[in-house]
Amino acid sequence: MKSNFLKPTLIFCLIAIFIPGLTGNLFFSLQNLTEKISLNCVNYWNLVWILTSFLAFTLPIIFIKNLMKTKNLTLTKLTLFNFIEYLCLQACLARIYIDAETLCYGTGEDGVEIYFTGWLALPIILCLSFLFKHLSKSF
Repeated sequence: MKSNFLKPTLIFCLIAIFIPGLTGNLFFSLQNLTEKISLNCVNYWNLVWILTSFLAFTLPIIFIKNLMKTKNLTLTKLTLFNFIEYLCLQACLARIYIDAETLCYGTGEDGVEIYFTGWLALPIILCLSFLFKHLSKSF
């Protein structure tokens, strides 16, 4: 695949418009599983936000280094990057709108913010694709 980042990413983003509920439910399902191993809700969400924030910043760097080293982009690599980055951005952006205490014990939207931050992640993923396209031309 010849450094075509934008078209596959646009297709991913069109599909991702409809999946923030599924990926949000993934986070809530994992929360329920971790409660069974005695990790309380607040600690789970704080851990998720720390890990996903770290990954959201480091994954593009790792992807760029891999791209520079192999100089070969596959659709599978790009799709996997887009999906993992989408999950990380969806979770870490939710921290801006809701805290763990409110998410676990508060009354309100019951975490609907996590679903909406999935949509906020899409323009960031598109911007990363533009960056990758620009960087791939330089090497």
